[in-house]
Amino acid sequence: WGKLLTSITTSKMSWDSYLTSIQSPGNVAEAAIYGKDGSKWAANGSLADVTPDEIAKYLFKADDLRGKDDLSKALFPQQGFHLGGRKYLFLRSLDEFTIVGKYKVPDTGAAWGVCVFETNKAFVIGVHNDKQQGALCVSDVTRVGEYLKGQTY
Repeated sequence: WGKLLTSITTSKMSWDSYLTSIQSPGNVAEAAIYGKDGSKWAANGSLADVTPDEIAKYLFKADDLRGKDDLSKALFPQQGFHLGGRKYLFLRSLDEFTIVGKYKVPDTGAAWGVCVFETNKAFVIGVHNDKQQGALCVSDVTRVGEYLKGQTY
């Protein structure tokens, strides 16, 4: 992965290159990067339809979650969150920057998962389908998120 991230940074490629980096291992069906102001940096699939309002509400709930010892009083577990018109059930917070959720696909009952990694200025988001492993999706999203965070994004 180091080579792929190095090639992205040395050739001044677009934000879409980061989506390629997230998705190229095959563990992520849809990916996006959104600024904390709701601006779309790059997105595909249903994540291309994420609204600034959904980002603002997500950020509010993420801020609410930080520092809470009793998660039952936090907004994420009670309300879940919306991205691209899909309502995700909050599953867990891996740390103060990473949230994992689940979406039930209507009519099929299939469960898709989402990982949202918060950097200094953006959210890196990956969705996996029911044939992809959630842990690998989380790994691919956090790898790129950690890189961007280290680059002060």
